[in-house]
Amino acid sequence: MFNLKPAGRKTIGTSFQGTTIKATANELMILAENNGCEYADNSGETYEKSQYDFEFETPEGVVFTVYDWKEYREFDVHEILRWHIGGHTEMASRVGLKELRKQLEYVRDYQL
Repeated sequence: MFNLKPAGRKTIGTSFQGTTIKATANELMILAENNGCEYADNSGETYEKSQYDFEFETPEGVVFTVYDWKEYREFDVHEILRWHIGGHTEMASRVGLKELRKQLEYVRDYQL
């Protein structure tokens, strides 16, 4: 189930491909921790284009990122937001979406 790994520098050059997911920052933080992945937490820095950044790589080598985009406001970690899923290609973003949906279902059912 928890088969994602940190993507590191492989995320350089990823961008938004039109794919989004609704979730809370708290859910995504739990998901990242379940997979042993670190994330950037710039919460409260409302001048930043994103306050949370998550980077993942699937076992097949598909790299994707998840981030809030231009909220420019403080928000609670339990508030549902629409998160951007970035990738090198649209297909990478869609693979990321599929993996996130599967793992978020587990987080919501068993860890909240």
